[in-house]
Amino acid sequence: MSASKTLGPVARAVRSGDNREALEAVRDKLAHEIDLVGEDDRERLAPLTGRLLEVLRALDDIAEPEVSRKDELRRRREDRRAAAGAAPRFLSRPSAASTAGPEAVELAMSAGLVLLPWQELVLDAALAETAEGFCASFEVALVVPRQNGKGGVLEAAELYWLFLDDAVDLITHTAHRFDTSLEHFTRIRTLVETTPELMAEVKGFTTATARSGSSFATERGSSSKARSKGGGRGFSGDRVVLDEAYYINDLGSLLPTMSARPDPQLWWTSPGPVGGGRVECFAEDHRPWSCG
Repeated sequence: MSASKTLGPVARAVRSGDNREALEAVRDKLAHEIDLVGEDDRERLAPLTGRLLEVLRALDDIAEPEVSRKDELRRRREDRRAAAGAAPRFLSRPSAASTAGPEAVELAMSAGLVLLPWQELVLDAALAETAEGFCASFEVALVVPRQNGKGGVLEAAELYWLFLDDAVDLITHTAHRFDTSLEHFTRIRTLVETTPELMAEVKGFTTATARSGSSFATERGSSSKARSKGGGRGFSGDRVVLDEAYYINDLGSLLPTMSARPDPQLWWTSPGPVGGGRVECFAEDHRPWSCG
């Protein structure tokens, strides 16, 4: 008989060096033999059954390979990447020397926030930097239909600003209604509180009224507030997010105030233009994601 004959499943499993795989192959072989013997042949059945029980106990003693939280999140991310295309209908992005997008994506993933490819693309464009390390875009606009992941982009960006961006001292997030603003703040807070490495850097949280808003502080500060309909007055920061910006037509002193900051960036987000609002200019220009 040739020594190079095809190996059976048990021999292949043993040669692989994987104890679990070898035991599973023996288990399957014993189960097959028990089926062939039948219940009447107790003399042969007893030792086979006893051996099968030994193998099952040995399998129980071998722990299933542990999957780390990071590996599981990466797997989920890859699954979602396969399920969603990354090409936007319209995209304009500035010329840049580099981008902090991948860092923001990794930080979000470490906090349990798994982004889709198009969300990663937005962050790549929006967090692009010049050779000097400044924001490549002063203004960023994101127009996405409701319930399609706009909030995830903002959460990832704001986590990055809070914990990794040394150029940021103050982040202001506003929405047209206080409950919308509070909901966003709560999502950010939950991501931070469930990530010990981030929570260790938090100095405190405050949740207050519609007038004073909500905030929490790391080495940098973040606040979430409501704004008056159509207005963007009274806000400032190194990063200002005007969520649900379709009604805004009066910025007051916001732009001059932000321009005094060393490296400011203003974000507009909307489910779509409604006419008369500033965000409509981006839609008309076919530049809904990032504008220099």
